[in-house]
Amino acid sequence: MTHDNQAESARSKARIVEAAIAEFATQGYRKANTNRIVREAGVSKGLLFHYFGSKKELYLYLYDYAMRLMVDEAFAGFDWNEKDIFKRWRAGAEIKFDMMRRYGMLFEFILDAYTRADEEVREEIGASTASWIATAWKRLRENPDLSLFREGVDAEKAMDIIYWTIDGYSRSRMRPPRPLAYYKENYDALIEGLDGYLDTLRRLLYK
Repeated sequence: MTHDNQAESARSKARIVEAAIAEFATQGYRKANTNRIVREAGVSKGLLFHYFGSKKELYLYLYDYAMRLMVDEAFAGFDWNEKDIFKRWRAGAEIKFDMMRRYGMLFEFILDAYTRADEEVREEIGASTASWIATAWKRLRENPDLSLFREGVDAEKAMDIIYWTIDGYSRSRMRPPRPLAYYKENYDALIEGLDGYLDTLRRLLYK
């Protein structure tokens, strides 16, 4: 394949990705139509299936693509010099909510897949989500300042408790499923609510 052909192939694939994210975000998995995707992308249906194999494979590719983009951007802007685990994880949660506000269609797609996954893709989406969350939280708990914890507190167990609190809070705010507009409109309240839980844990676990 020549350089020009490779470049055109990359552009075609990018158009498919953009069109497919918009289609799945607005229609959900079951109602999404590959004819609309290829029409919007300006490619043939044969090319779509050449790149992605099937509608299901396209959907799962897009979810992994979207999650990777979100995690990579979040970590790129993170202050890894911060050793206070509460401040670090609170910053991570704030970045997450802020990205919900800034990324329109992409985060709408993630929210739809995460909260309303169709039965045909639910198992794969669940496994992918668990893997990405585990990767992110493992990174966020690297090299904390353990001297901040009270004497006698098991720091590893304490960090598990903090993680479960943040994860549980996030999950509770995503049930029942809500549109992205909800998170944009209630951003300050969501962060304030999380702070209440973290402040309580800080007083219990820190010196």
